[in-house]
Amino acid sequence: MAATRRQRLFSLVLALVATVTIPLIPGNLLSIEASSRFAGGSRVFGPSPPTKRTHLYEIQLVTVELERFRGDGGAIEPLGDHLLLVTPRGRIGLIQADGKVDYLPDRVPMFELPPEKPITWVGFRVADILLKELSADEFTLFVSHHYLVGECVEFRISSTRLNMGEGRVEVSGDWKTEFTANPCIENAIFGYWEGDVPKTGGGIQAGGRMLMEGDQHLLIAVGDHAWYEWHLRNEGGDPEKPPVVDPELHLGKLVRIELESGDAEIVATGFRNPQGLARDGEGNLWLTEHGPQGGDELNLVWPGLDYGWPFATYGILYGNRVWPYNDEQGRHDGSEEPFYAWIPAIAVSSVIVSSSQQFPLWRDDLLIGSLRSGSLFRVRIRQERVTNIERIGFGERIRDLAQMPDGRVALLTDSSKVIFLQRAPLYCQLENSSRSIYSFDAEVVCIDVFSLVQNDADPLIRRLSGEDVGPPAMRSLFEIFVHEDLLIYLGIPCSSGDFRNRFFFTHYTGSFGRHF
Repeated sequence: MAATRRQRLFSLVLALVATVTIPLIPGNLLSIEASSRFAGGSRVFGPSPPTKRTHLYEIQLVTVELERFRGDGGAIEPLGDHLLLVTPRGRIGLIQADGKVDYLPDRVPMFELPPEKPITWVGFRVADILLKELSADEFTLFVSHHYLVGECVEFRISSTRLNMGEGRVEVSGDWKTEFTANPCIENAIFGYWEGDVPKTGGGIQAGGRMLMEGDQHLLIAVGDHAWYEWHLRNEGGDPEKPPVVDPELHLGKLVRIELESGDAEIVATGFRNPQGLARDGEGNLWLTEHGPQGGDELNLVWPGLDYGWPFATYGILYGNRVWPYNDEQGRHDGSEEPFYAWIPAIAVSSVIVSSSQQFPLWRDDLLIGSLRSGSLFRVRIRQERVTNIERIGFGERIRDLAQMPDGRVALLTDSSKVIFLQRAPLYCQLENSSRSIYSFDAEVVCIDVFSLVQNDADPLIRRLSGEDVGPPAMRSLFEIFVHEDLLIYLGIPCSSGDFRNRFFFTHYTGSFGRHF
């Protein structure tokens, strides 16, 4: 019986090879239109998402278009199988598992009194969001953001209660102020500067990334809000008149907040615009920071240390000019050295530590977003040093990163999109050959064909159950064969030069809702 079964499988493989070879001959390529005609015009399968090859993985890019939001900023945070979104100006949304976006009627409070005119400062923004789970369906939402108060702007953390059920989220409590940075920042710093830098105001140096530390404490990295560039502008860059770093101010510092009492203590100092904060499995605290021109940093943060700004930086003043408060240009003397510095700067943004089951070869690597280069940087750190960096380009300003429970990585872009990175299915090989890097650990991500089919909307696919191999059932870019308890699935090439199609066997239970 086993030998007969192997013979039948071998015959089936030969039939499949013949089936896939004919369409691959140039000039005789099966078209999508022909596939649709064969299937009676129904197109259950759409084209596969675009893919990008990285050093170790081929990934699919699934893009969710958001309503166009004003300004730069905003943040994302996983919420079960969904993704919570807060836009730069405080609108709250939920991206469902199927990509549908629902917006809540509630907004983050961002002004004391409604302004007479819309706030147009680019840097006036929501900087980060963070969720603390209280129960399976109840969470505290923390938001770091600007808040307009008369003639100045506060930087604060506000919180509220979220309830979740049946794919819906509701704000169920009032907003509470957990922390207000000292000082309140003059409105003039937020406006467009006619002088030196920054050209779009102080809010773009808000920092604001948050991280829970245990159950009762919250870390926040507060940007300097261009406080020292403002000093430079007013003092003309006179090195004899350096700025005073007030130890009581929160600007440019990492702050630890006790949630019950509201007490705030300064953990570390010397940051300009810290946009990323993450802790790895060994307890190391990583902070990514925008410096001035050529001074972006990855810092390993220890309590009590000074990381240099505004007196030590590898950067220079925008426009290829001297940074007047650095004793020697191009050095970082007199303070804690960055773990790594990017020259030229990449406009570094958020950082997460990869633990994705979809990308196990990235395990423990830092994934770091970039605005200027439109890229994701995979940074490997071993033996207390950076051993390699992989740049994965997307052509999008990457504002925030999040890792989903199923291992996908979500990117929030300044073009009002969320891009989900997921392991590209192998369409799928007969065996996982170690000679192909893309199939090296593919057993954990083999494609679930049935999840692509609407069980109650595709009678042609359902009718294949139990049938012997015959003419393929065509669906857009795919061919499907069912034989006894085996499903055989292969992709049709999109061009005559694409000869990479492979096939696989997977057990079939007779129910299209299950797959082993």
